[in-house]
Amino acid sequence: MQQYIHGHTILDHKLCRVHHESELRCLPLDYEFEKWEHAVKSQLSSLESSESLLKNAPTIRPIGVIFGIGIAIAGVLGDPELLGPLLGMGVLLAIGAMLLPKIVAANIKIAQEKLAGLKQNMPQTNPPERPLIAGRNVPNFSENDVREFIYS
Repeated sequence: MQQYIHGHTILDHKLCRVHHESELRCLPLDYEFEKWEHAVKSQLSSLESSESLLKNAPTIRPIGVIFGIGIAIAGVLGDPELLGPLLGMGVLLAIGAMLLPKIVAANIKIAQEKLAGLKQNMPQTNPPERPLIAGRNVPNFSENDVREFIYS
């Protein structure tokens, strides 16, 4: 005969009827939390990439301008059919390189705002009516904890 303690389990996933039904109702919360975790990881990755790019912008910027000018000159001196595409691509590359720090700073700001919004909207996965199951991880962390975990 199986023995149950109301709201707690002795054996894995052996619950009384009330808590079994509560657990079933709460399972979609786990999927919602997984989607939230994926969104946070994606934004942290974007933020890390943008911060790295901003750090390297002083090196990348002049190289991009030189390549852009070189492509534009190659378009002017090369085949007349390629004049338009190469000239346009070269000018766009040079302008993009010049604006790189501003573009990356804007991306960083957007990623930080999205992370702040995600932090405010962290799904509640453990409502009071949910039974306690041994081994279930209860999310209890801050943004810095997530960053340290992902990037260390």
